[in-house]
Amino acid sequence: MGMHADRNSDVIFEDVHVPKKNLLGKVGDGADILRRTLIYNRVGGGMISVGIARGAFVYALGYWRERVVGGKPLVKHSLIASMFADMATKIDAARLLVYRSAWANMNRHPDRVRFSDMAKVFATNMAMEVTTNSPISVMPQHALNCNALAG
Repeated sequence: MGMHADRNSDVIFEDVHVPKKNLLGKVGDGADILRRTLIYNRVGGGMISVGIARGAFVYALGYWRERVVGGKPLVKHSLIASMFADMATKIDAARLLVYRSAWANMNRHPDRVRFSDMAKVFATNMAMEVTTNSPISVMPQHALNCNALAG
């Protein structure tokens, strides 16, 4: 569950010669290539965050539907219901930002960098909020991993 399957590690090349025909771009263009790559990685980080938040939301909602206080499930109490409404709204907003970013990337929209940045930042912040500030704190470590993912 979560980010366990995402294995990251250092790759170190020493004394390696790469023929010009095998270069990804021109010498000195590495920063631009990395920047373009991050545009696409940020969409993935945003979508992972939406999935983590959605999973935490469903888990917490199930718990609060079963827990009865004062003769009714806790989710029927106005404060808890309001918290879940806010979480659902933020999850949907993040999902739509990520979808717009993916659409912009596919269509090479001129604002795709801005859309990717917005989607990633909003979605990762939302995932941290949903997993740590919900009525029961679930999966915050996975949301924290996404916050660091792709800058």
